[in-house]
Amino acid sequence: MKADLVPYHLCLETLGNELRVKIIESLREKPKSVGELARELNAEQSRLSHSLKALKQCNFVASEARGKERVYCLTRSFVREMPKSKNIFEALEKHFEKFGCRCWRQKE
Repeated sequence: MKADLVPYHLCLETLGNELRVKIIESLREKPKSVGELARELNAEQSRLSHSLKALKQCNFVASEARGKERVYCLTRSFVREMPKSKNIFEALEKHFEKFGCRCWRQKE
């Protein structure tokens, strides 16, 4: 790979999953627990947890404990990067500049 090429494929691999995109869209409304996301998206909790882990490792989402449940939200930096036009590529450009797009599948 050429040094001047940005490895957007790493971010796109993480986002190239319908459930993960649905999670991001859902969390744009408000923070939600895994249970809330499971009901809203009609998805198994184990699939959601796996997808949330990938999104978290790529700094798209964050979580916090609230009692016995984990509540997920979009990271502040990703929300700021998401332009009002909803152009995901502009947001990815800024996200990559900040985090280097350390994909969850890429070894650190």
